[in-house]
Amino acid sequence: MTETLAKVGSAVPAATPESMEILSRVEAKMRTMPQINLKTEHVLHAGMYARTVRLDASVAIVSVLIKVPTMLTVNGKCRVFAGDSWRDFDGYHVLPAAAGRKMIYVTFTATEITMVFPS
Repeated sequence: MTETLAKVGSAVPAATPESMEILSRVEAKMRTMPQINLKTEHVLHAGMYARTVRLDASVAIVSVLIKVPTMLTVNGKCRVFAGDSWRDFDGYHVLPAAAGRKMIYVTFTATEITMVFPS
């Protein structure tokens, strides 16, 4: 049953110093482009904090720097730059994610991204 609920691979890695330079350049370029109104949903319950963003298809974003380890849920079809490489996701994935990560998400379908961590 758990195989149908989640595909867990290696942890989503932290950004490397080299990838942080790339991410900074990409983020600066993206700030010159038309911006979307991104709504973030927050839930605090039982000592856990969850943050969710819902992205339409054909959207690209650069995340903020996440300083704590989290569980990351990605639901949709998207390409993600994490650590120093790209990864494709299609469907529902629950992933352990390292502290010190900053990522690029490019969506192909509507995609929800949720991170959860103790507060």
